[in-house]
Amino acid sequence: MSSTANDHLRNQRIIYRAVILIWFLLFITVTSLVVMLDLRRAETSFKESVNVHFQQASNRVQVIESILEGFAAVVSVENDPGRDRVRRYAQKMLEQYPQIFMFEVVEKVPHDRLTVFTDYYRDNFYPDFKVKGFSYGSDRQWQRVAATPYHMPIVFMEPFPEESRKVLGLDLSSNDFFMRALHDSETQHRSVASEPFTLVEGELAYIIHRPVPLPEGKMLPASYGSGAEGEFAVLVIRADTLLEREVHPQPGMREVLFHPDFSETDPRGYLHLHESPPTSRLESIVFPRLQETMTLNSASQPFILFAEYQLGWGAISWWKLGVTALIAFFSFMVMMVYARLYFRNEIVRAERYLQIARAIIVGLDRNGNITLLNRRGCEILGYRESELLGKNWFETIVPDTERDRVYADFRRIIAGEHDPFRTYESSVLTKNGETRYIVWNNDMETDRKGEITGTLSSGQDITERKLAEEKALRQQREMAHIMRLGTMGEMATGMAHELNQPLTALVSYCGTAETLVNSWPAAPRQLGEILLRATEQAHRAGDIIRHLREFVSKEEQNIETLDLNQLIRDVITFLKWEVQQAGVTIQFRPGGLARHVKAGKIQIEQVLINLLRNSLEAIGSENSQGGRIDIQTRLAANDMIEVTVADNGSGIETSIADRLFDQFQTSKKTGMGIGLSLSRTIIEAHGGKLWVDKSYRNGALFGFTLPAAG
Repeated sequence: MSSTANDHLRNQRIIYRAVILIWFLLFITVTSLVVMLDLRRAETSFKESVNVHFQQASNRVQVIESILEGFAAVVSVENDPGRDRVRRYAQKMLEQYPQIFMFEVVEKVPHDRLTVFTDYYRDNFYPDFKVKGFSYGSDRQWQRVAATPYHMPIVFMEPFPEESRKVLGLDLSSNDFFMRALHDSETQHRSVASEPFTLVEGELAYIIHRPVPLPEGKMLPASYGSGAEGEFAVLVIRADTLLEREVHPQPGMREVLFHPDFSETDPRGYLHLHESPPTSRLESIVFPRLQETMTLNSASQPFILFAEYQLGWGAISWWKLGVTALIAFFSFMVMMVYARLYFRNEIVRAERYLQIARAIIVGLDRNGNITLLNRRGCEILGYRESELLGKNWFETIVPDTERDRVYADFRRIIAGEHDPFRTYESSVLTKNGETRYIVWNNDMETDRKGEITGTLSSGQDITERKLAEEKALRQQREMAHIMRLGTMGEMATGMAHELNQPLTALVSYCGTAETLVNSWPAAPRQLGEILLRATEQAHRAGDIIRHLREFVSKEEQNIETLDLNQLIRDVITFLKWEVQQAGVTIQFRPGGLARHVKAGKIQIEQVLINLLRNSLEAIGSENSQGGRIDIQTRLAANDMIEVTVADNGSGIETSIADRLFDQFQTSKKTGMGIGLSLSRTIIEAHGGKLWVDKSYRNGALFGFTLPAAG
């Protein structure tokens, strides 16, 4: 068999193995997806069932709490648990709500008043009334009343059949879990449920207590001679009625409603237990177990509903798995047919993709020699493929100014010192000497042992974009110049007034000096003083004009070391007339030592003037006295100088707060809306950041940072 045939057979075997592996993975994936969907459906059904039971139990405990509140209110109004109205209310609720086993009224009696209390009830209500204790343990026998500070005897029960009269006078203080609930109810002045217990009749129950509120104008029960110091309305609730029992529970389902002082594994706290074991032990190994824990929506009865469900074979749709297996068989046969066609066309397709790609594709070996270059790369670089294959990329294509840096990065990648740059921008030289800018995406080539053999890169020509960015930058500087001219137009009135005062004074002083000189035979002593003042005012006018000329000049990006605090003082002086006209006070607090930055003086002045004039306009729009602007500098983190400008003006409108720095975004009736946008561009071009404090509530606060000069 020829070498070519052997290669073809070997590659075909690899393709077939890949097809079988892919088919197997797809079959497992689809089968798993079918099973997962069935399990997800079972999980959803379980959660819906638990939620229904949770809502059912929550509604019932809330009804119980409202009934107890009504019972306590009736007892409070009547102030006598034996009245017919109290009994009628109890009988009506018992008929309507089967989960209520009994209504009771319990009175709190001091031990030293127990005899008076007993005599009172014997004389007025029940001749055979006595206070007794009762054990809810295994013996369930009557006990003597132990001496405790207080007793909690039952003085009213509903229903009240004659055979149950022996429970009358039962002292709840003989049971710790009753007393805990009674104590919490009394101290918190609200309804509180006890732990579950078993009634004499054998039913599981719990009691819920509520102190009886005392109506205004009525005396305590002790006032009519019973010796009690307070009353409690009590309901005895059948615990296992809070949830409906299912006739045929699902296998693997367990549902427990328990008291919060216990856990789902402690049967002493059970109010409801409903369970059915799984059909086989294997189900608990293969399938997941679902669990849900929810606390009932009741402050007085915060019982916990715990439900778990062991998923099993019954949750799976077996007919779906059969259909999946049938489809998998036919898909396997189709894939084997298409594998042969794929193998024949793969090499041709890969070569075609390589040549029609609109990006440079270049491969380099460990020495940086070119091993692969597609057609697009030849078009951009201006070479034929034969002219570059085997040549060193860095010596042939990379410019001299970047060669050492780029080659050093390449050597570190080949040595495995760090991963290749996923995105990397560099320049290349074409055959005719033109510089092009390329953004590269790189990856490493490795052999079977995992050793790095070279790199494979794809690059996009971004030369046109770079040129467009440079053009946009030039246009931005032109816009900044236009902005400054527009700003000076707005300041023209103020500057004219500011210049008019010193010039008028200068004319006045010079005229006075001339008159004195002409009228006196010798120059008087005042002449020198007047001429000195005139000179000072002339200098002042010259400074103002000079500053104005600098501000509107079309400057290049002249970076110099500036005293930022002094520059701020100069800007304040520059805006002195506008500040005085607005009736605003500017307070500047320089942060400690002098702060120096490397920046363009005129551009930073422009940012400060924009911020200060915005503050002046905001204060002016309020039409209020006492306008104030606070300027502060400080040394921030990362060796940055921070400047903040705060005013007590009208603040920033919420509707434009998030778009404040967008171009042409403004709330002024007159204005181009580019001041803050341009200011942010200037600051970011200097390596800083410009922001607005949206949480500032006393006006507006803007700030920016600049890198400190080394």
